[in-house]
Amino acid sequence: MKLIHVLLLFLSFSLDGFVVMLIKGASLRELTLRKSIIYSLLCAAVSGLSVIVGYLLSVIFRELMIRRTEILTACMIVFALGIYIITRSFFSRKAEEKLDRDFNEINCLRLAVRSSVPTLLIGSGCFLIGISLSIGVITMMSITFICTLAALQVGYHQGPILARVVGISSGALMILFSIYLLNIYVIVPKF
Repeated sequence: MKLIHVLLLFLSFSLDGFVVMLIKGASLRELTLRKSIIYSLLCAAVSGLSVIVGYLLSVIFRELMIRRTEILTACMIVFALGIYIITRSFFSRKAEEKLDRDFNEINCLRLAVRSSVPTLLIGSGCFLIGISLSIGVITMMSITFICTLAALQVGYHQGPILARVVGISSGALMILFSIYLLNIYVIVPKF
């Protein structure tokens, strides 16, 4: 799999986390660059750990599958998550900007863990598609850090106005990318 494919795949998953942190950024009273960096590092660490756990879970189930089935399973995971994220974003109410006076590192860690389920699934998809663990973890952590930092700042300064659009775009990217991978690796395989 080409590096651009890996970057696009992880970016589409990070955009879902972008929405969560965009809404959170809009609810904070004082958000300094230092706090944003700390929150972003926590989210990146949780994302990296989620990729590792998902990757390890896939190692267990890989013995049960043949190569085409592995790719098909990974594409189905990405496709299903894309549908879920589009549906959730489309039917979500407009985000309210309620002041969150209690948000701190522990709350950020909890929020990152709750929103890391798609990242866990992408970790399993990484292994099935053939992405190495080190590339997966480093890429996911880097993209998550950048997206979280940007989301907090945009949410803090502009509010959650982009939440629905970014959520739907994230899901659409996942769907398109899963169809693309399905076409390349399952429908028209290169031997």
